Amino acid sequence: MRVSLTATEPDLITRLLQVHVDGQEKSRTIEITATSVEQHLSIVFEEGGGQKSSLNFGTLYMGERREYPAFLVNNGPQPAPFNLRFLNGLKNLDDDYPETAERFISPAEAGKELTDRVLTAEPLAGTVGPYS
Repeated sequence: MRVSLTATEPDLITRLLQVHVDGQEKSRTIEITATSVEQHLSIVFEEGGGQKSSLNFGTLYMGERREYPAFLVNNGPQPAPFNLRFLNGLKNLDDDYPETAERFISPAEAGKELTDRVLTAEPLAGTVGPYS
C-alpha cells in the first residue's frame, strides 16, 4: 500500500482512510493530516528582526552612505529565481495613477534616482537554492 499527496494550494488537509480486511468484521481507520504551504522568498536583514517588507534609511547627511545587508531566504524545496526592480517613481504607489500601479522597470530605466546612483541594489537577478 502507498498513500501519496500532491498539494495544489495552501491548505490544511485532513482525511480518513478506512481499511477493510477480508474475514474481519471491524475495519481500521487511519487519520491522514497534512499542511500544504506556499513556497516563497523572504527578505531578512542582517540587523535582525525577522522578515521585512519595508526599509527606512532615516536621515542621512549629504554625501553620507548607509547600507543594509540583507538575505533572500527560500522556504521551499525548489530553487527560486528572483529579479530586483525599482518602481518608476512614487506615483506607482498612488491610487490616482492606476495605469502605472503594476509597471515595474529595470534599474537601467529608472531615471534620475539611479542615474545619480542614489539608490542601488545588487545582485539584480539570481537564484536562491532550496531551503536557504
